[in-house]
Amino acid sequence: MDQHERPRPENQPSQSPGSAGGPTGANLNAIRQQAAGMLQFSESMLVSALSMDSQSFNQSVKQPPAQ
Repeated sequence: MDQHERPRPENQPSQSPGSAGGPTGANLNAIRQQAAGMLQFSESMLVSALSMDSQSFNQSVKQPPAQ
């Protein structure tokens, strides 16, 4: 190939879509499952934190006023 000739795609080595280090089908499914698990866990922790705050607020409101 001389300096003025451009490389052609058919002369280049082929690369499969997964060869760049991206997730494959099986890995992608595992990643989706992990993400769903993290979302479910974080949602349960938020509900727990909110309900604990609500319970402490309700307890403080129910206490008789100090004399």
